[in-house]
Amino acid sequence: MKKMFYFVAVIGIAVVVFNVMSRINDKRDLTIINDEKKVIHIEYTENGKTVSLSVQSDQETTGGKGFYRIHHPEKDGWYEVRYEYPVKRGKRTSVTLSEIMNATHEMHMTGHDYYTEQGKIDNINVLYEEFPPYAD
Repeated sequence: MKKMFYFVAVIGIAVVVFNVMSRINDKRDLTIINDEKKVIHIEYTENGKTVSLSVQSDQETTGGKGFYRIHHPEKDGWYEVRYEYPVKRGKRTSVTLSEIMNATHEMHMTGHDYYTEQGKIDNINVLYEEFPPYAD
């Protein structure tokens, strides 16, 4: 009888551990890696509030839950990175800044206000928007 009790207890613990691990994996998010030599600025929303971070060279950040805005100091615009959250198993869970910058090639003029460039990295959509400098 004790053996049966221990067997049921072990199976029960295994089921609980499996369920907890599945939930942890279901919350996988995309990680942005700054592989450039410059400090970049990243924004995303957390609990309804905008989170603004300065990310040093060779550092990474996560937490976008489907959307990041990224500013490179040598560019006049912002990169917008959109992806499905949570990231599904088998899909990319990290991307470098240089990959994001190299993904945008299709330039679209939107009148005199600004232009955009679009691209895609696997299941990740990238948009670059640049606004022209305003004359005084």
